[in-house]
Amino acid sequence: MHLNYITYVNTDVKVIEDGVEITVDTRNMSNTGSAMEAVFAVGVGLLTVWDMVKKYEKDENGQYPYTVIKEVRVLKALKTPAV
Repeated sequence: MHLNYITYVNTDVKVIEDGVEITVDTRNMSNTGSAMEAVFAVGVGLLTVWDMVKKYEKDENGQYPYTVIKEVRVLKALKTPAV
């Protein structure tokens, strides 16, 4: 375990043509980055959207044939010296 002093979080949710796109930007004042916290936040956001829309998709067998989480990735991770 390590301390991670997160100083900034920004979340953006966009409805796109074939789904939803969630981005999370984090910044911190720690020796370690905050990429994992951002990835976790994106995952929670996508699971929340799934939970909200699943009642519209459920088929006669109780399955969800179309909803899918396609990709969760880190777009950029920068390590900058503390000022």
